[in-house]
Amino acid sequence: MKMTGIRLTGSAVLPIGIALTILLVGCAGQTTPTPAVVSPPPVVATVQVPTRTPQPTPTARPTNTLVPTLPLPPTRTPVPLPDLEPYARYMLELINRDRRAAGLLPVQWDETAVRVARAHAEEMASYVYLSHWNLAGYGPEHRYFFAGGRDAVRENVYAYYQRSTTGSGIPIQDWQKIVEQAQETLMESASHRENILQPSHTHVGIGIGYNPTLGEVRIAQEFVDRYVVLEPVAESARPGDAVAIAGRLLPGASSPLINLAYEPLPTPMSVADLNKTGSYTPRAETFHALKPLVEGSRFRATIRFTELDRSGLYHIRVWVEREGQPILAGNVIIPLR
Repeated sequence: MKMTGIRLTGSAVLPIGIALTILLVGCAGQTTPTPAVVSPPPVVATVQVPTRTPQPTPTARPTNTLVPTLPLPPTRTPVPLPDLEPYARYMLELINRDRRAAGLLPVQWDETAVRVARAHAEEMASYVYLSHWNLAGYGPEHRYFFAGGRDAVRENVYAYYQRSTTGSGIPIQDWQKIVEQAQETLMESASHRENILQPSHTHVGIGIGYNPTLGEVRIAQEFVDRYVVLEPVAESARPGDAVAIAGRLLPGASSPLINLAYEPLPTPMSVADLNKTGSYTPRAETFHALKPLVEGSRFRATIRFTELDRSGLYHIRVWVEREGQPILAGNVIIPLR
């Protein structure tokens, strides 16, 4: 008996016979925050982070490791993994086919986004979940930043499994068909389609994860908006530190604006919790906006933390204007210890 199905949730019911099931999570990844505006515009490029009541420091700590140190699920019989990078690049062709059909410019391959997408897809396939968060509790913007990315990013995720009622995976014979089916399914979902056809996207990274023992496939698409080049920043800060943010506008971008946002340190999530999640909205909330000092195509500002600022993650979001529209172009995350 053979069953097929498409659903827009992150859970699956084990069918009878051979299962061919496709899953999507909610909407197409990150909901882009709305820029906070400055009124009146500051005349200096330095801002004090507002003083807050001291809070207990959470026990969790941010890490640059994308996948937490956890034992992989036991496997029954080792199965060789196919080389999936050619199929990820084939999905790039399909994405650009769909963008050209909509009158949009193609997106370019981005190796940092590829590493992020591959790590997330492989973790989802290994631990059998579907979510925009990972086991460490990080969302797309965290994973991309800690991998070295400084641009704005939005994510699509997709799941498919093919196995018998015994629970063993059925080998996939036609990977090209799997990728074509994935892209078609994403384009049929309004929110995922909106992400694929977002005019501001400039780059993309695609990762495919496969668990042959259980027949689980996961695909992650990381879409990137690259309109600024940011200089290196401090990996972390302590109360009383000053953090410099500086960068260069790329052609077509103008009027940089910086938003500061805060969120508590993320905590690890279980597979059960991950499979209950849906669409993704960044947890960091904007609390201040400032105009940086601009000299030609370059801009800079300084963020100063006070002794009473809470531990957590501080996001420095860089907005620009392009063709009269605001675009989130950069995101730096500073852990405050």
